[in-house]
Amino acid sequence: MTEQLNSPQHAGRMPTKDFISGLIQRAFTAWLISDYLFMLGNPGEFTDKTYLSAVSSWKLLLVAGILFLLITLSDKLLKKFRIDDILTGVSVFLYALLVVYRENNIALSVLMTAVVCFVLFWLIGKNGVLPFKKEPGKPAVITALAILGVLFAVYVGGLTAMRYLTYVSPNFDFGIFVNMFYRMKTTGLPDVTCERDTLLSHFAVHISPIYYLILPFYCIFPSPVTLQVAQAVILASGVIPVYLIARKLQLSRLGSVAFSAVYVFYPSISGGCFYDIHENCFLAPLLLWMFYFYLKRQYVPLYTFALLTLLVKEDAFMYIAFFAVFMLLSGLDTEHSIHGCGLLALSLIYFAGASWALEHWGRGIMSSRYTEYIEGDGGLFSVILTVLRNPSLVLYNISDKTRLTFIMQTLTPLLFLPFVTKKPARLILAGPYILLNLMPAYVYQHDIYFQYTFGSVAFLLFAAMLNTADFSEQTRRKTIPCAAAASVLMFTSTTFANKSYYYANYLSSREDAKQIEEVLSVIPADASVKSSTFMLAHVADRMEIYPLRTENDTEYAVIDLRYKKEASDNDYLMMIQNGWELVAEADGLCAVFRAPEK
Repeated sequence: MTEQLNSPQHAGRMPTKDFISGLIQRAFTAWLISDYLFMLGNPGEFTDKTYLSAVSSWKLLLVAGILFLLITLSDKLLKKFRIDDILTGVSVFLYALLVVYRENNIALSVLMTAVVCFVLFWLIGKNGVLPFKKEPGKPAVITALAILGVLFAVYVGGLTAMRYLTYVSPNFDFGIFVNMFYRMKTTGLPDVTCERDTLLSHFAVHISPIYYLILPFYCIFPSPVTLQVAQAVILASGVIPVYLIARKLQLSRLGSVAFSAVYVFYPSISGGCFYDIHENCFLAPLLLWMFYFYLKRQYVPLYTFALLTLLVKEDAFMYIAFFAVFMLLSGLDTEHSIHGCGLLALSLIYFAGASWALEHWGRGIMSSRYTEYIEGDGGLFSVILTVLRNPSLVLYNISDKTRLTFIMQTLTPLLFLPFVTKKPARLILAGPYILLNLMPAYVYQHDIYFQYTFGSVAFLLFAAMLNTADFSEQTRRKTIPCAAAASVLMFTSTTFANKSYYYANYLSSREDAKQIEEVLSVIPADASVKSSTFMLAHVADRMEIYPLRTENDTEYAVIDLRYKKEASDNDYLMMIQNGWELVAEADGLCAVFRAPEK
């Protein structure tokens, strides 16, 4: 009997291993899709018993059974298209997207990202279903990059413009830049009155001549919205050098587009725009172009973009210095070493000059964010000595919960690839991330919704691409799609889940915004004004605009009546008691007063 069962004529009747695994895979996919559909039909959180009571087990099993039959039939009829594998990958990814979107939980987001990457790794290793084997042509690549850039610019530029239009952009820092650009358009100088409650150049606080690159567009479209959109467009342009770097590293066209998608969906690239425009937005594209010309060995444009980077801010020298050290330690050849020394000298000379200028003509270098690393009057250079003498202090500071959350949000989209290398010199590229984001006590520097990550992200992404280029072709085919999926998942759980509400706020507050605009319109264009912080940017296109608590005399005052009822009532009553005349008011929204005649 045993011999009969083992004979060749009976061998085809036995269930094969592939057949059984296929049944399990299709059953899993059918269950996941059915659960996903029920989740869509029950909005809100699904981690409590409310969701369980809303979903009938027999209905779930019935839908799963029907889907199992359909998937099996489709796989049989369209065998060459690998329908079962495609559905498994898509369903796991969509399921994870829904989970991370509804549950704002970093640990869950990382876990779901790990699950998706595991499934994609398995599917790609199994039969190469993802990514597709056929390389896209140049027209398809250009179209894909254009779509990625436009999506970023429209989404981020649109939402940040709506942030301003709903009167939630504060004086620090958007009101400052609105006033500065108005004055730049009027006088050519970056002066501002609402930054330190007196007339001074913004460059006395931060040396950022790079802003002049935006000025021509502001002159054509003189609106604060132009500044918000400009920031989004500048960052969106980074998809081009990312793609070119990947291609220079001999990654496939599809893999290079995928890395551009990683950049576009990187949480802190989009999230960093939501504290309004800052000069830091130039850092990512400028540094990426510098990296590209480094790989091309074209040193004139390399130095050009290095110099442009230095013009972003006085502390931008750190990025150039770190990259110069990377060039020196990479040990490629004498040529790289010479130019590494040149970049290092350029960065240090520029920083010395900028520091001297700020100390003598400005408000000094902001070294207070590193006070725990500075002894006495040692200045920023003493930070290096402290780190060398006591590295445990750095490890202790970066191990708190806030920074660990930040680490997960910024390194998970890259699958920690910046650190997956056998070449120690490449770890230098993580230097700006550690020094500028993890080490400072200033909490906003390790928060993805502020502008301090744009430069360090460029370094991390470049390191990830360098390290990926060292992998075998088979490993790249698995790794790059997983990084793109991870970036989309983390974007969904952070920026998309937490910032998309600006659109709903804009729609629901249009009538309020119209009333506020009518009230503010009574203020003459040439009048001096003091204002509550969230109203200030809307009246900052004038020569004199101050915070409400100013010591300067002004002709008009704007009171925001929407927040802190007791405080706004006190401000309102104080104006009346001091003889200010109420000239316009929108009940519960804002009021405009005229100063008493002297």
